[in-house]
Amino acid sequence: MRLALRQPCGPAATAQLARALQPPSPCSHCLRAGSWQQARPAARRTIARRRRRPAAGGGGGGDLHQPPPEDEPESSAIPDTLPLATADSDWRAFRAKLVASSKASVAAADEASDAEGASSAAAAGTADAPWAHSLLGPEQGCLLLASPLMFATSQQYFNMAVILIFAHDEKGSAGIILNRPTEYKVGDLGAGAASLQPELSPCTLYLGGDVGQESVHLLHGVRGLQQSAEVIPGVFLGGFEGAKQGLAEGRYKPEQFKVLTRYAGWGPGQLAAECRRGVWLSVSANKHAIFRTTLEGQLVADTTAFGRPDVSELWHYIAQLAGGDLAVLSRELA
Repeated sequence: MRLALRQPCGPAATAQLARALQPPSPCSHCLRAGSWQQARPAARRTIARRRRRPAAGGGGGGDLHQPPPEDEPESSAIPDTLPLATADSDWRAFRAKLVASSKASVAAADEASDAEGASSAAAAGTADAPWAHSLLGPEQGCLLLASPLMFATSQQYFNMAVILIFAHDEKGSAGIILNRPTEYKVGDLGAGAASLQPELSPCTLYLGGDVGQESVHLLHGVRGLQQSAEVIPGVFLGGFEGAKQGLAEGRYKPEQFKVLTRYAGWGPGQLAAECRRGVWLSVSANKHAIFRTTLEGQLVADTTAFGRPDVSELWHYIAQLAGGDLAVLSRELA
């Protein structure tokens, strides 16, 4: 698996980051008995029900699969009308519209349907609105929400993490954590990150994972940058030189770019197996959800608590946007 789109860090910056971050050595993603016992009972029940859901297949609507009682006929979740697919359709957005149509159909027959799912379903029909929905397994360009029962005592940089999967095939998987800002700006790294300065100096440095100690990634939504690759429609990795030139010329702002060091990696079949065990919750989302943009395209500022970034805020935002059992789980953890 090729892991391109990254910029090497100098030795000085690498040593400084290693001292500051010091992630524990990678270990198996096992369920910690302590964190399971300490979790809220309602949240434990919700996650247990999700783990019983069939693991095969691609997309899903995010609701728990519970067959109706024998004396109650099973109603069809297929809506009366379906969105129109054209040759230019984005298949992820088209699938989201199908999920939204199904949710709307179920909501019409069930007044107790959760408001978050209905809200996300309505948003999926709007091109510039954020949307998200659950998946039955990982795929290229999906988000992973770390199970809230995991990573309480080890690999804590994955606790309540939201990970964008930028590579997923038979050779393995790779992604970057979106909600782990460090206390450093790119400008704080000095000569070790000279290739990124001064244009990217104001950008906060994010911890993207625990693999690739000397790698740096550039995440953004700027179309047309040379040497950048589109992960999903409107979400790009790479393009350092084009970004620096645009910043120097005043065409871009530092807030449009996220600089991340390292990434998370999985071997062949490892990520799918961990998702089946409930370590990660797979979600499909569009660029507006990933970048937290408003309908006007402005970036939403990170939520802070006591002057520090609230790293779980993005997790809850995506879960609530996806609706269904993920929204229920988010509320139970609140």
